[in-house]
Amino acid sequence: MKKVLLMAIAFLCITPAVFGLTLFSDDFNDNSIDYANRWNNYVHPTYPSGGSVVEQNQRLEFTMYGANAPRPRRLETHSINASGWETIDFSGHWMIPATRYTAEFDISIIDANNPSLYIVVAYQSWGGPYFRMTDAGVIKEHYLRSTPSNMVSFSLRYDGSTFEYWENDILVDSITSTTLAGSDSFIVRIGGWDYSAYPNQYVYFDDVAFSMSAVPEPATCILLLSVIAGLLVRKKM
Repeated sequence: MKKVLLMAIAFLCITPAVFGLTLFSDDFNDNSIDYANRWNNYVHPTYPSGGSVVEQNQRLEFTMYGANAPRPRRLETHSINASGWETIDFSGHWMIPATRYTAEFDISIIDANNPSLYIVVAYQSWGGPYFRMTDAGVIKEHYLRSTPSNMVSFSLRYDGSTFEYWENDILVDSITSTTLAGSDSFIVRIGGWDYSAYPNQYVYFDDVAFSMSAVPEPATCILLLSVIAGLLVRKKM
């Protein structure tokens, strides 16, 4: 009788799953704007602010008025680190109760390290209302479209080559853009501005979130070696 060692070789391969990660969120339910951890007041380099922004009625409410000159009122998030992203998404709900005179209501995703790189979705009241998508100052889409006068869901989605705007889970429009393809830190700016010195303009937001997804890394394979002791029985014939 002879003892024989047998070796079994195998590979165990582990593939990480595609993941989604929420990097920023606010449900606006505590009636107090979180300046410490989430938001900053946006200060325009040229025009003073006009109007107000408050957290009430379990939502964020902007009131804007002009002075026969543009008067913006916006908030922007603290810097959001999204290193390694494959897609980014800013989503939530918004409504524009009425559009009068000369005003704009907008959402921007901006490179936190280079503010000249940005993408904007906006509704404007004059001559329309109009819907607009802007890529680093270049208007790519601009056409008549009714504003969401009741609360609707929205999603701004970007994969480094295409920027999409969705409302109530329906694709409204998309543009090609590589403006933010190399960015890994972002700011989201929301609100709008008014020009006319007439009755106030309003835009409301609720349940906003910024998330990212990433492509899985290549599979990690582990070499498994098993040594099996066996017995080999030899019989004499």
